[in-house]
Amino acid sequence: MTSRKYIRLGYADELRKEKEYEKAIQQLEANVIDYPNDSELKLNIANIQIQKNEEENRKKREQVESQKKIEEERKASLLDKQIQQAVLSLELGEYNKSVVQFEKIRKEHPDNSSFMKPYAEALMYTDNIKQAMPILESLLHQTPEDIRLNTLYAQALYRKQLYSESVPYYKKVLSVKKELPMMTTYVDVLYHTKAYPEALAYINEILSVQKSEEVSILRRTVRNEYAEELTRKKNYDLALELLEENEKELPMIQRLCRKKHDYMSRKR
Repeated sequence: MTSRKYIRLGYADELRKEKEYEKAIQQLEANVIDYPNDSELKLNIANIQIQKNEEENRKKREQVESQKKIEEERKASLLDKQIQQAVLSLELGEYNKSVVQFEKIRKEHPDNSSFMKPYAEALMYTDNIKQAMPILESLLHQTPEDIRLNTLYAQALYRKQLYSESVPYYKKVLSVKKELPMMTTYVDVLYHTKAYPEALAYINEILSVQKSEEVSILRRTVRNEYAEELTRKKNYDLALELLEENEKELPMIQRLCRKKHDYMSRKR
């Protein structure tokens, strides 16, 4: 009888190690029938039952986590497709449609910020500057060196006529790459902030790459304003030099008209 008991105990232990808890318990319960007063057997059964319960709970948790992961992956895949569609609308110039798509994504995924940069860009293109600015500020706080974000925020400040505030953002962008549209806008910023020497330097750089009558007119305007400021400061030599440069650039017909006017004045 005793040998049968220990055979069952050994077999039950092997089953326990293989996580065959129910079979292990059956072997031990068979021993209890033969040894009803053996408290150690009952303790072993209780311990294996605990292990069985823990294993079942672990499997349930794994199943729940697996289902949760599958659901999250499904949602992430759906979100990626929604973002791709909104970005595509933006790239195709369908700005209003893009904004609607991004706002739907934002409503459905309020904790996700992966799409906020193109969303802010879409807002800029649809003249929703006020709505775009806090988004850009938040993104710039996270990645202050992002050139696209600096470009968008500089443009937002410019369009709100916050010229002085836009200067550091334009400088950061232009220190990385100088593109003519950005340089031309920055010249206007410098003009409005009365940074005339720097404005003239940028204008000359633009005209060295691409001739433009519009930019040439802007240069003459800046020179005139700068000359007025220099005159107020009694720096007459430099003021005169600027005005003479403007005189040289005037189209021939304007110079002839001016000469005719001067001639007629003297004749009177």
